[in-house]
Amino acid sequence: MVYPLFMAICIIVMIPFWKHNTLNSGSDMQFHLQRIYEIYMNLKNGSLFPYVSVYSFNNVGVPLNLVYPAIFLYPFAIFMLLLRNPVHAIYLGMWLILFCSMSVAYWTGMKYWKGNFKKSVLFSFLYTLSAWYFHVLFSGFTLGEGIGMIFLPLIAFGTYSIFFRDEHEWYILALGMSGVVYSHLLSAAMYSVVVGVILALGVFYTSNWIKNFKYLLFAVLSTVVITAFYWAGFIQTMFNNKLNLTMVVDLQKSALPFGNYVTTSLNNDMIGILPIFFVVLACVLWKKLDNETKCIAIIGITFFLMVTSVFPWRLLQDTPVRNLQFPTRLQTIVNLFLALLGTNIIDYLTSSKVLTKKAYICVASLTTIFFISNAFNFFINTASQTEVNYRPSTSKNMPFMGFKVNSQTFYNILGYNLGVGSTDYWKKISVSHNRDLTAHVGYIDGAKKILVPKISPNKEQFKVQTKGSGEKIDLPIMNYGSYNVTINGKKVSYKESKRGTIVVYSKSNTNTVTIQYKPSTVLVVAKYISLIGLVCVFAFPFRQKLFKKKQKS
Repeated sequence: MVYPLFMAICIIVMIPFWKHNTLNSGSDMQFHLQRIYEIYMNLKNGSLFPYVSVYSFNNVGVPLNLVYPAIFLYPFAIFMLLLRNPVHAIYLGMWLILFCSMSVAYWTGMKYWKGNFKKSVLFSFLYTLSAWYFHVLFSGFTLGEGIGMIFLPLIAFGTYSIFFRDEHEWYILALGMSGVVYSHLLSAAMYSVVVGVILALGVFYTSNWIKNFKYLLFAVLSTVVITAFYWAGFIQTMFNNKLNLTMVVDLQKSALPFGNYVTTSLNNDMIGILPIFFVVLACVLWKKLDNETKCIAIIGITFFLMVTSVFPWRLLQDTPVRNLQFPTRLQTIVNLFLALLGTNIIDYLTSSKVLTKKAYICVASLTTIFFISNAFNFFINTASQTEVNYRPSTSKNMPFMGFKVNSQTFYNILGYNLGVGSTDYWKKISVSHNRDLTAHVGYIDGAKKILVPKISPNKEQFKVQTKGSGEKIDLPIMNYGSYNVTINGKKVSYKESKRGTIVVYSKSNTNTVTIQYKPSTVLVVAKYISLIGLVCVFAFPFRQKLFKKKQKS
């Protein structure tokens, strides 16, 4: 069985990280660790889903998991429950991502190359143990993108199957795109470009594309149904509140200079050495490559150029494309197509006797060696990062980036947070009050008061002393409009302050104010729609096989 091999290979490449026993911050590390911690604390306290972040992100109650999908972070939280060492738990989650990526890439390869074992295994190595995957997971700690990469081969093959195969396996596209939506919404938008490219090829090269287009619609509708739970939470939160979204940057400036990109890749960063080598080989062997491999090469090289400032990104700055933020994200697409290209080139060279069959093993071994080498280089380059061996606070903040924690200091970075993404999805009117809110500053009839909540899943409780009833209490928790609010056990109405926070009025001298998030009926219904849709789409290929068997008999 090939899957135990993938498990073993992923363990081998992760051993340096487990021995390192330190988490070195990429740009998004604190952001994603706080998300994992929120799930961990919810599970630990008997709640299955954190609708609002109360244990993390400064306890201000942001409904982060309704706008930034969290489902695939659950393994990390479960590993934290099972292991004493939280750093090892996080790295075990990374191991699982790599294993799933290799497995999905292999399975997709077996579908695409019609059971060719060697090509499928090689593709899984080239795609997963790549310099870019390393950069995403470890250098950037961008877990959403890293998890989303698992599903890109499914999206590409599912679309290809709709237009170029008789089976029209649209459900593969639906499951792949649903997986990405539940991982990283921006990646889903980006991977839709891959769908568009393959659709364009289908229109150009096939005569029955109009007939096959219905299968694409099946995939789109199925994806919408499976992801209904996410869309319900996202749309409700976004449309009912004016939110502070992630920053928009100048695309032309954030694109890499072509020379720098190639040089960095030859140092086995960014897209890496092997993909560059395959591009060179493709140019040398161009006349001998089949048309499909040429198409793969053209797509890969085109996106390769789009990563750089050679592409006129300034023309797209005032379009929705600006939400891409960094053209370097397109390297995920480059990584896919150049892995396909490399696999086909190695197959050509072995089948034409230029190389022996051992070339498959050599290339797969190189990917593993390069991945491990990148790990040691990463440890060297981050050795000087600041150790967060203290509890950050308003008086002693932690570095915005460039810090590290080990198993003893891990929990230090999960409290006070003004790092990357710390005000993402806040109410816009609340951002200017971020110093007060992160310090738990409330107001009682206009007088400043520190109000530290007692926290439980999706709920915060404040003990507030006032002079009597009718005093205005402005609490340090943001209002997203879906709460049960009680004072001393009795339900009360609430308002929104100029800070975007929840305001109530005292009922006595001592007020126990409890604020609990209440999921809407739409959100609850959408959850069951998603589950039913997922079961139906998973069941479809099995139902199809049974139907064909009955027809034959």
